[in-house]
Amino acid sequence: MTLVEHLDELRTRLVISMVAIAVGSVVGWFLYDAVVELLLDPYCDYWQTVPPEVRPTEECALFFAGAVDRC
Repeated sequence: MTLVEHLDELRTRLVISMVAIAVGSVVGWFLYDAVVELLLDPYCDYWQTVPPEVRPTEECALFFAGAVDRC
């Protein structure tokens, strides 16, 4: 392949990658709450079985620190 053909292939792969990231981001935006609930259910079941004096938190909630911080 010539240099121009390699650059054309690179452009095609970059466009496909950007589209895949955009689609994944949109899907993740809409499924965020469902995934958090899916992760939180087993933790809340465990949290309810632990005696109150040794519970790590006051309520059944996940701790977020960083870009996705929810208070």
